[in-house]
Amino acid sequence: MKRKNEDNASQVGRNVRKVLSNNKSGQSSLQTRKLELEELKTLREENILLNKEIEKMKAERKRLLEERNKLREEKRLSTQEKGTLMADVCQMEHRLACEEARVVELEEIRANCQNHLSILNGENIQLDRDRDLYRNELNIANEKILIHAKRLSEQQSLIDVLTTKLQEQEKICQDLRNSIGKLKK
Repeated sequence: MKRKNEDNASQVGRNVRKVLSNNKSGQSSLQTRKLELEELKTLREENILLNKEIEKMKAERKRLLEERNKLREEKRLSTQEKGTLMADVCQMEHRLACEEARVVELEEIRANCQNHLSILNGENIQLDRDRDLYRNELNIANEKILIHAKRLSEQQSLIDVLTTKLQEQEKICQDLRNSIGKLKK
């Protein structure tokens, strides 16, 4: 591009020389030539500035293209990462749903256990009442047994006394029989 601009500038210079050589009218041609040379100089300076600007723009364009490519690559990686993250999120949501289902199941089990516990507590209270009742009945039965044992002991003592008296009476009767038997003989 720069070469083309230099070729254009040299062509303008040749054209100016032709115009000057054709124009031989003295001073006016000299003034015209000075003006044209100044204009040419200005055009060349502008051309140089434009070439510098073009080079800057090319460098800027190259930088922007590189940045665009870099951004595209970042976008591609970001999209890929987003896909991976979405897969992870989906897996986590699935695990969360499973855990929530397990929590609901455990809540139901806990509620059932609490119901069973309430029933068992009620049965335990009833068993405690029954135990207290049986203890009272056992205490009453033990008191009756003690009373009957005491009576039995008293009656055994009476039986022993009666047995002793009976034995004494039998001995007396035997002695009388023996005496009667001796007398009869």
